[in-house]
Amino acid sequence: MTVRADGWAVLSVTGDCDLASAPALRADLIRAARDHDRVVVDLRGVSFIDSVGLGLLIGAARRVSTLVVVAEDGDPAHRALRSSRVEEILDVRAEFPQA
Repeated sequence: MTVRADGWAVLSVTGDCDLASAPALRADLIRAARDHDRVVVDLRGVSFIDSVGLGLLIGAARRVSTLVVVAEDGDPAHRALRSSRVEEILDVRAEFPQA
């Protein structure tokens, strides 16, 4: 996790986001939510995300005042967010929020 100068906590996720990686991602999301009100989860490096990973994102959105998910159109994560309709309840953007 990194913290930008404008106060956003940024979690950059890479590889598979599934049952096997869920404990580490869950711990990172909880830590970010505990220490920051505004969290960005960068999924541009994710090659696969399943329902467990999507559920963790929804749970994280409930813990912070602002959660932004960064996923570019056509990326595996964005396709999963769209097909599951999770993008309808999360703030999904192609780029980082501006300060």
